[in-house]
Amino acid sequence: MSTALLQELHQEVRRLYIAGSDLAQGDFRLKRLLPQFEQLGERSPVFKKLAEGISEVIAPEAQETNTSAEKLNDLGLLLSSVLRTLGTTSVEGELTAVKSYPNTLTTKQSFRKLVNVLEAFSPAGNYYRYVILSQSVEEGMFKDLRLLPYAIAALEDQFIADLVERKILPSYGSQIVPHLLSSFDASGGKLHVRKLNVIAEVGGAEVEECLLHAAQHGSNEVREVAIQHLWKFKHYESELLIFSKEQRLGIRRAAYSALARIGSKLAAARIYEAFSGSDMEVARDAIYTCEDSELIEWLVQDLERELKQVIEIVEDKKLQESSYKKIECILNALGRKQSDSLYDLYVSLISSYVSYKSLNEVDLFYHAAQYLVGSNTEVALNKLHELEIHDTSYTKYAFDNALPQLSPSQFYERYAIWSEAVKVKKNVKRRQNEIIELIKKVVVKEEYGDYQVPWGKKELYMTFTSMLSTDQIAQEWDERWLDWVVAQREFTLVCVFARPGHPAAKQFLLDTLAKPPKQSEDFAGTLLRGLRRLGENDELLQEALMKLIETTKCDLHDPYVLEQLYQLPVTYHDRLVAVLPNYRRPILDALLYTQDQMKSATGAQAEV
Repeated sequence: MSTALLQELHQEVRRLYIAGSDLAQGDFRLKRLLPQFEQLGERSPVFKKLAEGISEVIAPEAQETNTSAEKLNDLGLLLSSVLRTLGTTSVEGELTAVKSYPNTLTTKQSFRKLVNVLEAFSPAGNYYRYVILSQSVEEGMFKDLRLLPYAIAALEDQFIADLVERKILPSYGSQIVPHLLSSFDASGGKLHVRKLNVIAEVGGAEVEECLLHAAQHGSNEVREVAIQHLWKFKHYESELLIFSKEQRLGIRRAAYSALARIGSKLAAARIYEAFSGSDMEVARDAIYTCEDSELIEWLVQDLERELKQVIEIVEDKKLQESSYKKIECILNALGRKQSDSLYDLYVSLISSYVSYKSLNEVDLFYHAAQYLVGSNTEVALNKLHELEIHDTSYTKYAFDNALPQLSPSQFYERYAIWSEAVKVKKNVKRRQNEIIELIKKVVVKEEYGDYQVPWGKKELYMTFTSMLSTDQIAQEWDERWLDWVVAQREFTLVCVFARPGHPAAKQFLLDTLAKPPKQSEDFAGTLLRGLRRLGENDELLQEALMKLIETTKCDLHDPYVLEQLYQLPVTYHDRLVAVLPNYRRPILDALLYTQDQMKSATGAQAEV
């Protein structure tokens, strides 16, 4: 017997349980069901009894005699009994074993830790859900089995899908593969592309059949991903060669990428064939990842041929433009490649600077400088110096190459003296400024992080500045640099190169202290470090710090400056109190903390 009508009545009775039996009088939903029960009651006493119960519940008399609750309860009990008698609780269909996948995941994490992660998976969750999930990956939270279904479902969440695909699901390792395969559809769209990416990344031999099937019969999006990952199974090289000749561009690009990873002679020849034809730009990216030496030599020969041709066809603009395009593609494809022939070509190119400098459409010398900067040879050293003489925009590469190769005195003579050997004065200053900035990048490092302050239990985000040690400066840099930076009035480098017994450097820093810059985030810390390197005593450093605080030119967002501040003696108490109104938090907090330390020290001395 169908229980649909009984279930409908059960829903209405539950509704009245919640709403209250007083509202049952004349209920139109029960009135609508009553005729059907009366009709069935002619054939079944049970339905007749239910029809009578409905009539009593909706009758006005029930409300007048305050028996509506009793009548509703009687109807509910009878209905529940009938449903239990007539209903079935077994599952329809054939019983089969539940599929399970072995894994090493546990459920040891407390739910208190998991709740934030679960909320982050919800689209209506915290605004910082991406950050929460990223931190959870780093903390190993996803080793908990309870998060697995949420992680898989999150592939459909556009906001976090990339994070789930790149970090969260791969963190499970190969044990995630069966779960993804069970719901993977090769004919699907973006969701299944993401699943296949994870399957291919963490899977082993067990995913080979899936990848091949997806590469041959999947949707276009799925095929591209599957083909791209087929390089893991090198015996599919012949299939990849076939894919590389398909009409669809995305399929060819994926095939070139996979062939480049295989790196066989046959694969390299096919990529070069594509690069030499209509797929030049598509094959370029594949060449970038291919390390076949023969392919590199072919490209170097092509580049040399194109360079000779491009300066011979100045009259034919169309042909020259085509040559420019190919040269640019070859240069980009050879970006990370190392080859003796490529080295010789770049050296020859710089030697012919005058012939090629007019080719503005392609920055040949930028590629040459990038390549030679990592070559610790005398030829590279001289050619880069030759290049920077032609154009100071390449000074960075020559500087980086010369620093480890030249002795400290040779390096000084090349850059301190050479920077002044320019006829036009404005060019001298520009070159000197460039040298100064390059030196700063070597001798001064900045990092950012949290600093635990001693007042209150909190951290402040600060810049941690460090300089090369005085020993390194003495060993690796010519002592004449200090005279040079003083002459340039370069404050930061004077502080870095400062050493005891240099009156000009000391006078320069004291003059700068007397007239500090209007705004500078690192002035105080740099000055104090410089005075310390000059060998000045604590009294001078403390007085310098106090002067900067009094002129409000002191930025205390520097751990080194804060450490010096905490060491101020009690004699500075009154001067410190006088400047408190000039500051706001968090700098004010540091000053108040120092004031409290002074009070504590005064109290301790009084007790003694």
